[in-house]
Amino acid sequence: MKEDLESIKELERIDPFDIPLDKYRSLTNNEKTRSLAYRIIMERLYELYAEWIENEFRKRRNEPARSLLVCDRKVIFSSKDEYGPSGKYIAEIEEKMGKPCYLLSEEPLIEEKVSWQDLGGGDYYPTIEIYLGNKNWHNQKVFKDGVKIRSDFDTGNSKYAVFNEDGCKMVGDKPEKVGFRRHLGRPYFYYLRSMKIGIKNEKVGRCLEKLVEGIDNWDDIRLNPYKIANPNRKGFVGRDLMLKLFVRIVLDPKAKESTWELL
Repeated sequence: MKEDLESIKELERIDPFDIPLDKYRSLTNNEKTRSLAYRIIMERLYELYAEWIENEFRKRRNEPARSLLVCDRKVIFSSKDEYGPSGKYIAEIEEKMGKPCYLLSEEPLIEEKVSWQDLGGGDYYPTIEIYLGNKNWHNQKVFKDGVKIRSDFDTGNSKYAVFNEDGCKMVGDKPEKVGFRRHLGRPYFYYLRSMKIGIKNEKVGRCLEKLVEGIDNWDDIRLNPYKIANPNRKGFVGRDLMLKLFVRIVLDPKAKESTWELL
C-alpha cells in the first residue's frame, strides 16, 4: 500500500497524458487507490488543459458535443451522448495508442438554488423518494428489494441520476464504464451503469430504466462535489423522472415536504 501511495503522489507532478498505461490501469483498477488516483488525475488534467478542453467543446458546439474522449493531447472521439463511447471501445483505443484515454463530459447547468432538505438559515432542498434496482428486475422486485433513497429533486437539470456507488453496486450490474466530469467547477469520476429507478404511491408504482452515475466515497466532499450544495444529500435526480413516469409533484413550503401521485 505504501508503494501505491507513493505512485499516486507522483501523479500530482505528471502530465496525465504522459502516465504509462500500465501504471494508470494498476492504480485505477485497484479499489483502494482508485478514487484518489482519479481525483488527482482529473484535477491535474484541468490544471494543465482546462482552456484546451473548453475550446474543444466550443469548437463542436454545433454538433453539439456533450462528451470527448481525449488521448495523447488529441480528441479521439466526440459524441452527442454525454456518456460517450463504450468502455470496450475506450480500452481498445488505449491498447492502440498505448496511453490512457480520458472520457470527459460537458459540465451541466448549475442547479437551481431552491431547497427542501434543511441546509440551515431557513433554506431547504426539495426531495422525492425513489427506489433503485437492477435493470433486469421486474418492477415489483425493485420496490421490494431495491435501495430506497430520499433523493434531492431538481427541475433545473434534465437527465441526472447520481447516487452513492455503495448503493448502486448492491443492486446493479457491473459498471459499463468509468468517466470523468465536473459539477460546480469541481472534477469527479463516476461508475456508469443502466439501472431501474422507481416511484410509487399507495396504489401503484412505476419504473424507468436509465443511466445512473455511482460516486465512490459519497460522503467525502473532496471527492463528491454533489455534497457542496447539500452536505446531507443522499442522491440527485432531474426532471425527466417526472416527465417520463408522469408524476405530479406538489411542493409544500409550509410543511416543507413533497407529495406525489402517478397520473
